[in-house]
Amino acid sequence: EKGDERKVLTTMDSNAVFRLLNGALSPDNAVRTQAEATLNKLLDTNPENLLATVLKLLRSSNNQQVRMFCAVLLRKKLPNGEPILYDQLSKGLQNAFRTELIRAIIEDTSAPVRNLICDTVAELAQILLFHNRWQNLVEFLFSGVRAEKEHVRVAVFNIFGKVADGNHERLGNRLQQTMAVMEQGMRDRSAPVRVAACIASGKLVKELAGETKQEAPAARLLTPMMEVTGQMFKAGNEDAVQR
Repeated sequence: EKGDERKVLTTMDSNAVFRLLNGALSPDNAVRTQAEATLNKLLDTNPENLLATVLKLLRSSNNQQVRMFCAVLLRKKLPNGEPILYDQLSKGLQNAFRTELIRAIIEDTSAPVRNLICDTVAELAQILLFHNRWQNLVEFLFSGVRAEKEHVRVAVFNIFGKVADGNHERLGNRLQQTMAVMEQGMRDRSAPVRVAACIASGKLVKELAGETKQEAPAARLLTPMMEVTGQMFKAGNEDAVQR
């Protein structure tokens, strides 16, 4: 609504931003169009405050659909632009994103929200890890494979797979360590973790194909991959096998 637009544009009130995000999810085309136009205007004129508020709502809103929309919005906007929008933000907000997105993966109670946050983290990591700019993510990935919470271990392998897919150099000098944790993940006591680790391993092995120095070490992943694939077939999880 116009009143909300004026309120957001002047004060970046979190309740008004919430209503805007809710409006962008509306089945009413007019409401949705107006909300999207206001969000785009804010992204052009005041991205710092808007994205800070979106991050706040991602971490605090009780509305799952709004949290999902926040995650999607961040995935679409943060890694895009020239320079990328993330790099146009203050150092303080950049630090907040690097910390709070990881915390959200650990703490959010909704699996669909966590999955979307993983996508956001992976998209941003594909850029930042090239320049060693997200050290706490690296630490989270390699410690998260031993996390007590199953959903954290699943998330870690989902991110590993997305980061490695297309360019393993994003993993820097940790390629051998990555293969070791992939192997460890495929021996996990949890079937969803084993499946996530197997899918991630498949992406990494495909990425390393043809690289003489790396193909032999990557072969260590093939046996556990076959074992997990057999388990998936036996469990009727054909969708995971195809992935």
